[in-house]
Order: sequence, then C-alpha cells, then structure tokens
Amino acid sequence: MSSILLEIQETVKKYADIMSKVAQVEVEVVDVNLFRVAGTGFFSDHVNEDMSREGYVYRHILQTGSREIIYAPGHEALCSNCPKQNICQEEIDISMPIRLGEETIGVIGLVGSSREQKERVMANEAMYLELLEQIADFISVKAAEVAELKKRTSLLNTLDCVINHVDRGILILDRDDLVSASNQAACRQLSVRELEGKQIEVTATGDSLNHENEYRIRLETKEFSVMGHLFDLEGDSRMYSRVLVFESTRTVRERYYEMTSMVSHAGVSSIIGSDPRTLLLQEEILRVAKSTSTVLLTGESGTGKEI
Repeated sequence: MSSILLEIQETVKKYADIMSKVAQVEVEVVDVNLFRVAGTGFFSDHVNEDMSREGYVYRHILQTGSREIIYAPGHEALCSNCPKQNICQEEIDISMPIRLGEETIGVIGLVGSSREQKERVMANEAMYLELLEQIADFISVKAAEVAELKKRTSLLNTLDCVINHVDRGILILDRDDLVSASNQAACRQLSVRELEGKQIEVTATGDSLNHENEYRIRLETKEFSVMGHLFDLEGDSRMYSRVLVFESTRTVRERYYEMTSMVSHAGVSSIIGSDPRTLLLQEEILRVAKSTSTVLLTGESGTGKEI
C-alpha cells in the first residue's frame, strides 16, 4: 500500500543523508506502513523493505505520535517482542514522528551503533533532538505540498468532468483575461478547437432577456453575441479571476420564440353565448384585432380575460 512518504522518497532520502552527515550517525525513515523509505550506512542496503516484524519502537510512535529515546536498545520494554532483541547492534536510538496535520505519517530515527556515537549523542542530546525535529518538519512541509497538489488536481479533474457535461459554454478567465479553462460547449459556440491561453475580451452590452445579461465576446478578429452571467471569483488566485457561463444570443432567442409560439390562441368562436352583450364583445374583438394599438382588458377575476 502506497504512502505519501514513498511519493516523496527522493526528497526524504536527501534529508536523511543531510541529517546523517551533520550528526555523524545513521538515519532511517519509515512510513505509516512501517516500510523503510530511506536509510544511511548499514540501513542503505535495506531501503524499500518491510519493517513490520521488527519495528516495535516505530510502531509505538506511529500509535502515540510522541518521540522516544531508547538508551539501551534490546533491553528496554519497547524492545521486548523484537526478534532482534538479543542481537541488536544499536547503542542508542532517538525517534521522532513525522506529522501531516494531526496525522502521524512516518518516523525518522537517529541511530548510534557505537559507544563513541552514543556518548556524543548523549552529550549533545538537546541539539540532536532539535535537529531531528527540524528535519521531520522539513519532510512534513514537502508532504503537505504534495497532498495539497493532489487535492487540487483531483478537484480540477472533477470540475473538468462536470463542466464538460454542461450544455452551456463556460469560460474561466485569469486576471489578464486569458482563458485558464473552458468546456467543449464554449469551444463549439465560439467555433474554435482550443480556447486555453487565448485572449478574450468580454463586454456587457447592458441588454438582458429573461434575467440573463447580454455580452459581446471578442476573440482575435471575431465577435460573438452571447447571453448569460459573468461571475467574479473570490481569492488571490491569478489564474482564476472570473467565470462566464453563456449561450449564443441567437440560441436563447430561438428557444424563447419556440416556447412562446407553442401558446395556442383562441378565436371569437371560442367565446360561447348568445346574449347581446356577448355578441357585441365578439364584434369589438374582431374590430380591435385589426389594430396594432395596445389594448387594455379590465374585468372581475374569473371572467375569462386570459382568453
């Protein structure tokens, strides 16, 4: 099972090497699955190996999230179940959790394998702890960058999938009005294969139809009339400043024409009655129908004005 430390393994190896050279001891890093991601000295030949059968101290740190100093490896309580308890070559072990937010994603261990190294570490214990904590923080920062990038990539892929299943055109513009992203409907309506990176000029005409605003889009030497809405995006992102959701003005007008043309109109023959007032009303309707003037109809509710 992969882990975020394995995804940044080369970076982790570099930090482990730096720590080893500065501290003059060996260093190893394991991930949340107790898989050795990096190692120096006698650990270097065992990188990418499973440590779950022997990493009892590291397992404890992954569970508790707290650092541990083992002054007598192989003889302390945390080592009691380790298969290498009686043949442990380590003299001292300082282990520090690597965190990503509230989660412990791995452990970095500083290992002294000689009496000389143990004495040096113990004489400068505070300095070694601070140095190890800083290296753990550096690895955490890199892991956070990768996690955030994966999150954004996933979000953008989801957004791309959604907008390409929308019938209306969508243009996402940066602060310089260059197209950062678009969907297939936008390319189709603007008669181009690719919109990303192109300069777009969007100008509101001031006209509207059924709560949608009209805009002029200038793309290279062409100009398009569209209906829709232009939204300003909050935040400091330079790439994502505004979003235009639109349809061609012609398409919108044709749709509304089709909607209104489907309304059936009643003639005077639809007015049933032989009362003189009803017959007079029919005559007046026929006379007024020939006029282009606006007509005001008044009457009580329920008398049939909608006819």
